[in-house]
Amino acid sequence: KLLEVSMPDNKLEVIPTSMAALTSMTRLDLSNNRLAKISVVLGVWLRLQTLDLSGNLLEELPGTIGNLVLLKVLRLSGNKLTILPPFMAKLVNLRELFVQNNSLDALFEGIHECEQLVTLSFSNNRLPALPYELARLSHLHNIVLDSNPLHSPPPEIRSRGTPVVIDYLHRFDEAGTTRKLDLDGVGLNVFPLEIVAMSSLKELSLKNNAIEVIPPVIGRMVGLERLCVDNNRLIQLPVELGQVVALCELTFAGNDLRTPPSEILEKGTGAISEYLKRMMSARSTQVLDLGALELRRTPVEVAFMTGLTKLSLVNNHLHKIFVGVGQLTLLTEMNLDYNELQTLP
Repeated sequence: KLLEVSMPDNKLEVIPTSMAALTSMTRLDLSNNRLAKISVVLGVWLRLQTLDLSGNLLEELPGTIGNLVLLKVLRLSGNKLTILPPFMAKLVNLRELFVQNNSLDALFEGIHECEQLVTLSFSNNRLPALPYELARLSHLHNIVLDSNPLHSPPPEIRSRGTPVVIDYLHRFDEAGTTRKLDLDGVGLNVFPLEIVAMSSLKELSLKNNAIEVIPPVIGRMVGLERLCVDNNRLIQLPVELGQVVALCELTFAGNDLRTPPSEILEKGTGAISEYLKRMMSARSTQVLDLGALELRRTPVEVAFMTGLTKLSLVNNHLHKIFVGVGQLTLLTEMNLDYNELQTLP
């Protein structure tokens, strides 16, 4: 009939098998001992509501932990855990989970099944990212995640607390179904690289943030049809965007874009994509064709393409040639027909 057992701060190395008879226990504290392994006997304590195994030497947990369906508080901090068993998803009444100061690089699969979870503490582990499924836990109000090598959510999101983190994760989780990711006005300073892994994404909106650079890896998102980056801090669009062959709508108002040139930007998505494709192709061929684009000036980025061997600027509206042409020392052919040139540098 024993309901509570408390044996913290001892030197226990194993749990006595005789404890299997304590089937009425609701609370067990074995913190700060020397337990390196928890036997399957754990699974017979079906009435446990609080279990404290913190401050031991545990490297893993038995699958029988999933039997403790009445468990509300589980403390596992300060062990040597590298993985949490998926059976923990059966702990449907769990409200508080403490796993800080371990060596975890992921949370357990199916954590969204623990629908009553309120507090999740996993600071000082090795997690690179939070699972989007956390956003499905409607009662989760306290996430402690410091001292992990997290790249997702980014620091500007994490620093604003649990509600903002949950909102960020919810947007990604929802996008898995809708194939539309809306990150408008969430306070991003950097383009989240995790977006690139969302191969089925059709629409991406990043309006009203403080993003300065769209990374070259966006070129992998070949199925993306709509991209909105209005009101950020962009000064250029990456040439790799030209590889996004499905792109049919691109909006970028409220940025101080210097490349592509304004005369290309004014023509819209089709002209921008074509320009970027030509620039991208020149990286491998060293032949750049910028003919018939109605250019009023030579794009400044051409001056940095020092490997070019051929350059065509035919049928534009150029009044002069850019001074940087002298840097193109490998150039063997340059076509300037049908422009409005008055002088040569």
